[in-house]
Amino acid sequence: MEEPYLPHETVGAIDSNPPQGVVLLDAEEN
Repeated sequence: MEEPYLPHETVGAIDSNPPQGVVLLDAEEN
């Protein structure tokens, strides 16, 4: 049960990180 729980939390952190990087890139392009 710990295995599926760890990946799930990691996915959330990764999902929250990319958006910030994408927004920064988008702002620089603008």
